[in-house]
Amino acid sequence: MVRACMTQTATSCASARAEREDRAQPERDGEAWRLLDSISDHAIFALDPAGHITTWNRGAERLLGYAQEEIVGEHVGRLHLGQEVAEGGVAEALEQALLHGRHAEEGLRVRADGSTFWAQVVLNPLRDEAGGTCGFAAVLRDVSERKRREEALHRLADAGIALRARDEFLSLASHELRTPLTALRLHLQTLARSARRKPEEAVASLPARAAKLEQHVDRMSSLIDTLLDVARIASGHLRLDLAPVSLGPMVAGLVERRRAVLPEPGRLRLSVGGVVLGRCDGARIEQVVASLIDNALKYGGDEPVEVAVARADDRAVLVVRDRGIGIAAEDHARIFERFGRAAPVSQYGGFGFGLWAAREIVKAHGGTIRVHSQHGRGSTFVVELPLASAA
Repeated sequence: MVRACMTQTATSCASARAEREDRAQPERDGEAWRLLDSISDHAIFALDPAGHITTWNRGAERLLGYAQEEIVGEHVGRLHLGQEVAEGGVAEALEQALLHGRHAEEGLRVRADGSTFWAQVVLNPLRDEAGGTCGFAAVLRDVSERKRREEALHRLADAGIALRARDEFLSLASHELRTPLTALRLHLQTLARSARRKPEEAVASLPARAAKLEQHVDRMSSLIDTLLDVARIASGHLRLDLAPVSLGPMVAGLVERRRAVLPEPGRLRLSVGGVVLGRCDGARIEQVVASLIDNALKYGGDEPVEVAVARADDRAVLVVRDRGIGIAAEDHARIFERFGRAAPVSQYGGFGFGLWAAREIVKAHGGTIRVHSQHGRGSTFVVELPLASAA
């Protein structure tokens, strides 16, 4: 009898506690929402399983500009860029939250007035008593100021890199310009001494020495032209005088001038496939071909260098091929960048601007330049340019 009463009393007490907890639960839920709603520096809102907004706190209203009655029931994609929604980025974020139990990301979000800002967002799935997904909780905060600081630091770092590159370039330019200048001075001093001591011999050797002097002057002139072109290209002020140009004779004249100063003139070979009339700035394209030939002679060892001019469909094609040290595949893109080089500067001089300038000049003509090369097996540079309409 006593045991039955105790059991009944215990059951009654447990039932009363359960009733009190059931009555207190809405109060606790309400208190929790009031706490979340009072947070003004974070946007906190809930989504249903399909991504529609079901709750919206005051922080969300302040950060995103939507009143609760405007946004509840709308899809969360309304807060994203249209392109991101179209590409499935919103759906993917919800899927990632379901898959991993949490998803965090940073990206641009759109306010009610159409302005954008950088946001950090965390998504967590909400589970019902049975363990099923009943929606998502989203917490969003504005990180625009942090992004601005990061971008400022990146700009400072880029400026530091640019300053170091400028200093390296000035040092290299000084060295490159000094080399032909020193040689020019030595030749002039030798010529002056010979003229004083042995005038007859000095006169007899004058043509050969004059050719050497002219070679050094040409080298200095080429270096200075490169520096000027770098400045023009970098500032977007490269000017082209376009006209129909017969590329065969132009390249042939360039090859002859290079042969005149080579110890073995036959090393430089030329093939011209008929009349090739390009629409281009002749001086600029000659500069491009000269740069390619000079590189081929420099990196080609003592092997022959082949230059070809041809026509392929509606394009003029210029080819410079050497059998020298070659270029590794991973360096093919880098050699066309400013300061880009594949060979060590200690062994091979140069600014590291020639191929970059060539690419920019060719691109300004509506053409292309590419390289086919393997390390140790030579290089082939191919330039394609538009043909003149009369061709």
